[in-house]
Amino acid sequence: MRFDGSTLFAASAPGPPLPPTFLLGFAPLGAMAGVWLVLVAWLLHRLRNRHALTYEAIGSPSLIWNNSLRSNWLFLRFLYSPRRLELGDEPASRVVGVLRVLFPLYFLLFIALVVWFLVSPPA
Repeated sequence: MRFDGSTLFAASAPGPPLPPTFLLGFAPLGAMAGVWLVLVAWLLHRLRNRHALTYEAIGSPSLIWNNSLRSNWLFLRFLYSPRRLELGDEPASRVVGVLRVLFPLYFLLFIALVVWFLVSPPA
């Protein structure tokens, strides 16, 4: 039996194309995730540079290196606590307000899309 490169990809032949509703449904999720990451990076940078005690109290998180379950939990607790008002930092408070709306909105949209694709008949 002779091996040629064509047999390597025979099992991974492309299936039916993704329906447009799939792409239209998950495109906003990708955009929302991008906005979330940019805003969280900005907020963490601001907390690290202007509110060091608060930054340390929430576990000194970052997007990549100190991204543990504990630091994520402390960050979410910070987002939904009134401590953001104690900072006296209006731009940071506005960003926290946006993140407080964006997080549950993303979660609900994701769950709704997954359920919709599971219950809708294949095309």
